[in-house]
Amino acid sequence: FAVQIVISVCLTYTCSDCYPLHSGGLSQCFGFIRSMFTLALTFFEIPMGQRIGYHWTFTIFAIICVLLFLPIVALMIKGAEWRQKTGIPED
Repeated sequence: FAVQIVISVCLTYTCSDCYPLHSGGLSQCFGFIRSMFTLALTFFEIPMGQRIGYHWTFTIFAIICVLLFLPIVALMIKGAEWRQKTGIPED
């Protein structure tokens, strides 16, 4: 559920609103990254859960997700300002 929220924000803000001409390629990149992240989790969650406990395993995964979401929050708040400073034209 949380991954869907993050991906929806990323796709809507980055692809559709900011760079509509590049939205197809950016959507594929987001999909690939999401798939690689979930693939890695399936290999580590059971052994890690058995070793340190499932509570700590999913606490660590939640912390990773929050840390990876912080740049998205920065984009949501400062994205337009950063685009203007860099001179990237809006499509």
